[in-house]
Amino acid sequence: MATILPREYEEQLARWVNSMRQDGVPVTPQMIQIMALETAIDAGLDEASFAVWIQKTLRAVVACPHQVRPGHVRERKMKDRATAMVMADSTGKKHPLFLVLKTAASTIKAVVQENLTQRHGFGKQVWKDVQPLQDRFGCIYGNPTAWWNSTISMDFLRYHFAGRPDRATKKVLLLWDDSSAHFTDEVVAIATELNVLLEKIPPQFTWICQPADVAWMRPMKAQLQKMWIDSIRRAEQQGSEDDVQVASAEASNTGTMDY
Repeated sequence: MATILPREYEEQLARWVNSMRQDGVPVTPQMIQIMALETAIDAGLDEASFAVWIQKTLRAVVACPHQVRPGHVRERKMKDRATAMVMADSTGKKHPLFLVLKTAASTIKAVVQENLTQRHGFGKQVWKDVQPLQDRFGCIYGNPTAWWNSTISMDFLRYHFAGRPDRATKKVLLLWDDSSAHFTDEVVAIATELNVLLEKIPPQFTWICQPADVAWMRPMKAQLQKMWIDSIRRAEQQGSEDDVQVASAEASNTGTMDY
């Protein structure tokens, strides 16, 4: 038999979800499971007896349209936050991530050009935080949409292939998905200069990359989510409501890179 938690504890969990939603925090199923676990412990249940209850509570909270909208419980898309370009070679070696983060654009054209040419798209104030990370990683960019573009494609090619010692005598085959930003005239010219052969992966064959996506990207996203949830829990345990709101806000560029 499954142990049923007293109604007041279930209502307490629902109130917690509501408060998080009011603060603009995307409540994921994992977060609900963690809080359900802690609520069960507070109620004096042992681990064996509340395992089924946690799943029951998760389904109940997700299905409750008046307290928590289902759309808020689902994990939010990360595309509005950052783009990460991964690359590996035929030996299985994974090369450094190329990251594009979201940053506000200046309304002054001259400043926009200065940011692009001198600070990888970031403004002067944001660059103070980004520059130490850039010095460490060398491949961090910013724009208002956090989307990949042809300029970043060219820098990507230079970063990975310009310094190889056998550049003049040995060609490299680079398989890229059929994105317009990967095959502009400027990108193709840079690839030719670097002795890199660009080959398109047809749209109907991108599924072949799914094993790599599972092996490389999923652990990174899971770790990012775990660290973010941990920061919210610490703020709840140690700080005020204002602390929780700050912790639950979207991670800054610095925080994202540290994760």
